[in-house]
Amino acid sequence: MSLVDTKLQSVVYDHLKALPPKVIDHISPSQLGGCMRAHFYAIKHIPQTTPPSPGALLNFQMGFIFEELVTKALESSGIEFQDQQPIKDEELNVSGTLDFMLKDAETGEWEVIDTKTESILASKYRVRERKTFLQAHPEYEIQLGTYMLMLKRKGLKVSRGRFLVVVKDNGSMTEHFVVLNPELEQNILGRIETLNGYLKRNEVPPCSCEGWKVGYCGYGDEKTQIVNSTKKLVNSTCCGIDLIKGAV
Repeated sequence: MSLVDTKLQSVVYDHLKALPPKVIDHISPSQLGGCMRAHFYAIKHIPQTTPPSPGALLNFQMGFIFEELVTKALESSGIEFQDQQPIKDEELNVSGTLDFMLKDAETGEWEVIDTKTESILASKYRVRERKTFLQAHPEYEIQLGTYMLMLKRKGLKVSRGRFLVVVKDNGSMTEHFVVLNPELEQNILGRIETLNGYLKRNEVPPCSCEGWKVGYCGYGDEKTQIVNSTKKLVNSTCCGIDLIKGAV
């Protein structure tokens, strides 16, 4: 094929669509604060009915590129750190990979760091709704808190984490701190216990998707998808029992 006839956009999208999907066998910290039914389906290896679009997959890759930049920055800073650290707690049935761990040279305490990328529209929405980053994303607090709790259970000194968020449109960055307090610990342990109960009973938990999260759920109903205000095809319903009947 002549290069003149080659569309590089198609080359990139084809590559992204060929990448193997993420497979989980345990409770995932990044999904623990979200819809329990979608999380249950993922652990049970139920194929997604409405997987991420090529554009969404590209956004994921941009997040990985940002993580690489942060790694290089930390290497040149002299801060002691670990990156892409796998961690598993067999007793809790939780497993994941945290982005970064930074060590305080004075106290010996570790701080868990997670990076996020977002569009400028997301930050404008929060201003309009008068919400902080964590108020708009309570599931993120659960995610970071779970990693901190897992490290604490392994005997490490850790009580704080933070999100480093970059706006893709203009490169601006903000930081948002999470403290591992008793209330957060109990919330996390309660969600873990509840989901483990559903898994052991092989019982499908309720769906908690609402608002925009329905539109981008990986377990939407293709028959009821609609075009939203930004011309994207999104779900209007999701997580239906009938979508996976006989698979569980």
